[in-house]
Amino acid sequence: MPPDEQARHWLPSATSECPVELDKQRWIESSLRWFTDQFGTSALSRDTVPPDADFVSGKSYSGSHAQIDELLIRLRGLMPVDPATVSLELADGEAADPRVLSAIAVHELCHVLIQDRADRDRADRDRDRADGDRLADLLSVYFGFGVFSTNAAMRFATLNATRNEGYHRLGYLSSTEWGYALACYSWLRREKEPGWARHLDPGPRVYLEQGLAYLSRTSADGELPTQRLLDKEVRIGDVTVRVTRGAILGPGPLGLMFPGASQAGGTN
Repeated sequence: MPPDEQARHWLPSATSECPVELDKQRWIESSLRWFTDQFGTSALSRDTVPPDADFVSGKSYSGSHAQIDELLIRLRGLMPVDPATVSLELADGEAADPRVLSAIAVHELCHVLIQDRADRDRADRDRDRADGDRLADLLSVYFGFGVFSTNAAMRFATLNATRNEGYHRLGYLSSTEWGYALACYSWLRREKEPGWARHLDPGPRVYLEQGLAYLSRTSADGELPTQRLLDKEVRIGDVTVRVTRGAILGPGPLGLMFPGASQAGGTN
């Protein structure tokens, strides 16, 4: 089977349109590129964390302080986090499910990493990141926790809805955003048919498949669509604009600049 057909044969029913709106696509792709600049590409070459990963040894989990400490130690070993900078505060019931607890811990560790990089950059240090929680979820995908975090977020959302609670601690991305983020992650790894996709919750998996179909149609291996348009003029209706890196938009995003204008504009 030719390579292109082999890459697409598992997506026979998937539409090849991008599953997210343009502004969300730009935010996801440019943030992932910012991650490669800030954290390197080694995270892309390691194994994806499976959804049944057990970060606590032993068969009996009780949510004890010792088990929670062990979980954090193991997670820190998979992420470039200084243990001295990490403390995890848990609400009632959050330690009951080790997978949900692990996903919450990963989310908070990603917050620490993002804040550390922002503190090094004057432009980001002086700006309140309104998308901080969403960016932390996206960083969990980059570090290989995408399937783990997505499934935990779907489970958390279901439990939260069942309890009729407005509480929100996990899962700040929508199902379509999780799916497309995982598609971009897979594409950057040059995985056109990722084996780990079979472990993904059915909802986000549909959008992962659609995202891969879209990327296979629009982009070269390891390249994301907005990266391809960077610093090029494109025609949108009757207007010509230049896609450029916009410092006013946050870490790594791409904005639109009208030729001759003095600064980029756009929304995250």
